[in-house]
Amino acid sequence: MKLIDLATLALTTALPAWAEITLTDLKGRTVTLADTPDRVLLGFYYEDFIAITGPGGIDKVVAISRAPWAEWRPMQWDAYKAVYPQIDTLPDVGDTETSTFSVEAAIAAKPDVALLAGWQFDALGEGVAQLEAAGIPIVVVDYNAQTLEAHLA
Repeated sequence: MKLIDLATLALTTALPAWAEITLTDLKGRTVTLADTPDRVLLGFYYEDFIAITGPGGIDKVVAISRAPWAEWRPMQWDAYKAVYPQIDTLPDVGDTETSTFSVEAAIAAKPDVALLAGWQFDALGEGVAQLEAAGIPIVVVDYNAQTLEAHLA
């Protein structure tokens, strides 16, 4: 089984539907997706996700953690919003850094998968179990893990 990185998972969202997908995320957790995700909750690594999936990838995003993008990097947010205006209307699930992440908002978005940065996953605490109990698998990604060991099994 391969350790999956953001690029691999993002590419699976751009492919036609397959059968069940089992992968190991960057926390070393085995995660099974019922099918190729069509609905993605994107917690971080927005521009990486878009770069990898191409222009159509953003259409699969059904919710975001808005503050780390719009508030931490407002010029980048504005540049992406000019090209992809739909990001401005995506439901905001809140931010783990400020303890505003809403498990209820995440569940209401009905994602097939939640892509979270490692620090978001760690801060989410019992929210991880709540999302998984609601049938939302969480895949932890870290695009900044620039070592081969972090991306290959």
